[in-house]
Amino acid sequence: MKKIIFFPLFLLFTTVLFAQTDFYYSKNGQKEYLKTRKDMVLIKCFPETNMETWVNRYDIISAYLIAEHLIIASIDSLTTNLNTFKRNTAVEDVAYVLTNIEGGIQMPSQTIFLRMKNGRSQ
Repeated sequence: MKKIIFFPLFLLFTTVLFAQTDFYYSKNGQKEYLKTRKDMVLIKCFPETNMETWVNRYDIISAYLIAEHLIIASIDSLTTNLNTFKRNTAVEDVAYVLTNIEGGIQMPSQTIFLRMKNGRSQ
């Protein structure tokens, strides 16, 4: 009986302990470390969404439209989180904003870019 209780607790502990909060990407072979900002989110809405009325419905401190259906929004991290936006049917994707060491904003995407080097096939 103790093993049945211990195993799920062990899995939960290791998941929480090794959750990824720091990210990096490599630019010209040098790593640039990024941290998540819990007070800013990147929101991608579906094309048929009326952005002005949608922003007014939520507890958003400030919002900046960076593309036709892409918003960077400052939120109160104590009252609002990603799940608040994920439950909305007008939201296609939402993610926390990443910042580099100098404070510059990096926007996560669902795209991975690979650069292959010539002569290194196996």
